[in-house]
Amino acid sequence: MNQQKILQIHSSKLTHEKILPFLKNGWSQYNWQNISDTNKIAESTNMLMGRFGDNVFPFRTDAIDSCNIKPPAYDSSFTKTFADITDEQCQQWLKEKTDRPWLIFWSGGIDSTVIVASILKNSTAAERENIYVACNRASIYELPRFFYNHVQPNFKLIPTPDSCKQPLDELYHVIDGEFADQLYSSGIGWELLRLCPDSLTSDFRRDPDLLLNQLASRTNKNFATWYYEHILDNINSSNLPIETYHDFYWWLFFNYHYTDVYLRLREKAVANKYSPRWFATNEYQQWAMNNNQIGTKYTLNLGDSKLASKQYIYDFDHDEYCRVFKIKSKSRLLFYKLKLDKEFCTLDDFSKLYVDCDLERILELLPDYIKS
Repeated sequence: MNQQKILQIHSSKLTHEKILPFLKNGWSQYNWQNISDTNKIAESTNMLMGRFGDNVFPFRTDAIDSCNIKPPAYDSSFTKTFADITDEQCQQWLKEKTDRPWLIFWSGGIDSTVIVASILKNSTAAERENIYVACNRASIYELPRFFYNHVQPNFKLIPTPDSCKQPLDELYHVIDGEFADQLYSSGIGWELLRLCPDSLTSDFRRDPDLLLNQLASRTNKNFATWYYEHILDNINSSNLPIETYHDFYWWLFFNYHYTDVYLRLREKAVANKYSPRWFATNEYQQWAMNNNQIGTKYTLNLGDSKLASKQYIYDFDHDEYCRVFKIKSKSRLLFYKLKLDKEFCTLDDFSKLYVDCDLERILELLPDYIKS
């Protein structure tokens, strides 16, 4: 039997009193509290495993290779638009994914609405007979006009499942808006936009003070400097044009947060081979790497976050109110009941270990390079 491996460690648990002594024995010079605080940047389980560039944190990135989630090699000649990619993908999937019905999780948010708009734009009425939409009242509250004008008349509706106990993946191609956030900038970047609209176009290398203050607002100044310098080393090891505050925050989501989201979803039934990830394709990722300029993904107006996605929806339904006022907000449809604050680590079979009941096993599996 092959030895199991740890794929992901919940960074906030590294300072647990039962774990820290074993780390300090081998890394007495390392500030493990900084590692623990990385999860505060995006309120995420783990922001330590980058998919691109040099690994600047003290953990091997086994999950990147094991899960096959490396991004495509950056191609500066890529010219397809967000609309081109969305239309072509929908047309291709309608031809290829015909072995079972589709189930679209529509939250009423920007990302899932792009998917529904694309299906309506590119499919026939006969093809839509095999496509279902899962939503609830919160979905309708988010975009009532879109629901009554486009969703209700064109799709069979089912209630949103409260958990993943149902074998949905065995019945449908389950499709949702996950990984769209990772194409755009992160939430903390838009916090900065509220405070200082011009900041997102500032050069984060030459003028980092405001960015450091923003990072420090979630932790402290020492952490902010440490984290900034580590991410800068990772960025400099890549060949992407990452220059502005917007680019910096986008990189956190595209390069780091992506891994965390994938691992969380991979544990759920809806993440298997019958559940294609709409926004995780190589073409969407190439678009994300080539279009960070202002006017494509964003403007200095908070309402223009996820601009390309909102423009796609507007080109379909011409709802001016939605285009101007719809903003990114946390979905109120909780499809996955996750225990993000309890597990210590995820293993390569996606099982979890907990400090209180699995300490001996955790210590056995901790990689040698971070323990004595």
